[in-house]
Amino acid sequence: TATADFVCTYPTGTISGQVVANGIPLAGIGVRAAGQSTTTGENGRYQISGVRAGEFEVSIVGVPSVYSCPVDRQTVVVPLGGTVTANFTCSPRTGALSGTVTQNGSPLAGVRVSLSTGLARTTGADGRYLFETLGPGSYTVSISQLPPSLVCDALSATVTVTSLQTTVRNFACLSVVQFQIAILAGYVHFSGFSRLCALIQTTPAQAYAAYQAQVTGDGVDGSGVFSGTLDANGRALVLQNILAYGVYNWLITIAGRTASTSTTVTAASGSCSQ
Repeated sequence: TATADFVCTYPTGTISGQVVANGIPLAGIGVRAAGQSTTTGENGRYQISGVRAGEFEVSIVGVPSVYSCPVDRQTVVVPLGGTVTANFTCSPRTGALSGTVTQNGSPLAGVRVSLSTGLARTTGADGRYLFETLGPGSYTVSISQLPPSLVCDALSATVTVTSLQTTVRNFACLSVVQFQIAILAGYVHFSGFSRLCALIQTTPAQAYAAYQAQVTGDGVDGSGVFSGTLDANGRALVLQNILAYGVYNWLITIAGRTASTSTTVTAASGSCSQ
């Protein structure tokens, strides 16, 4: 008796594809099909080989929660000895950016808040703004269309938006009172020394405002730096002894505003305003 055995193999096919989010490959994503499982590589690609011809469901699992995949499973038909492609496209879950613009601690309405992407909002009566559905990443947020005479902690800032979270960036502004600083400078002579004098006047009067005064010149006796408080009429008299004739320069600072003047001291008699 003669025996003739025949061994046949069934041609198999392959399922392959890629998982991406906003065009960026996602590595380490689980893929299941035809009773097999694998994970995507650094390039976001996967391959399942040795699949018999037929219809199979391909699904992805283990996608990080910061991504949303509208389609996480699909049906494919594996050809006899061929390859079928099943790609999956995901996107980062969005975050939000909000905040409040204030003036002297109170909500400030009507301020334009802009993002570096071109999006813009206007603060409401509560001073708040909100940008929703922002992709994760870095943005520059800026404020404009502010009332005059405001000083803010910043007019723009860089913020980082994270998936599924709301980033908060507030802007605090303060009103700045407009006023002018006048300096009436002079000098008088005494036996063995002379004295500079500077009468500081503010209009409108900045009653009891703090001031700083500095006088520079070759003959200044001491540091030449003073600080004090204006009187009820927004005035102050600053005196500085000097030891030589010459040119002396005054610099006055009040609430961030400055004024300056100079005095030339000669042997001639001088005078001081009171």
